[in-house]
Amino acid sequence: MNTGSVKLNPQELRHGIYNGPLIDTIENLSNISTFKKATSTTNDKRMKGEEMVLRYFALQDDWQNYEKPMTSYLNTYAETNRFFNNQTIEKLSITFKDNFEKCLELYGEFTFKTFDESKKRMKSNTALFDAQMLSMTIVNPSMDELVTLNKN
Repeated sequence: MNTGSVKLNPQELRHGIYNGPLIDTIENLSNISTFKKATSTTNDKRMKGEEMVLRYFALQDDWQNYEKPMTSYLNTYAETNRFFNNQTIEKLSITFKDNFEKCLELYGEFTFKTFDESKKRMKSNTALFDAQMLSMTIVNPSMDELVTLNKN
């Protein structure tokens, strides 16, 4: 319940309105410590990490038919798929974890990060998250191939 004066963001609203197995899974995946570190959501009070996982699920499912705005696209995906069965949820979780691990292997500390030369710091970037995660899903390299790439 929102008893404060802070307006809920779209993911906070989705979390309440479309609650079910999909949102529960998204919440669990967004709490993986290495994910929180890679996405700079360690202190995530506004569910940014959850929205990133939802973005991945929605885009990997049907990126070819994406239409602006992203908020509506994510709302539709969350509403339509809120009661996915256990088998589908498990498949989504495995796909997410596998592709996240591939990103970590290939990009290391630069996973989902842009580098600001003037400030000498890296910053998490949602568009880069989308691009890296979806490219791993579409290209689907094996972990062995990524390890070999990093050795060269």
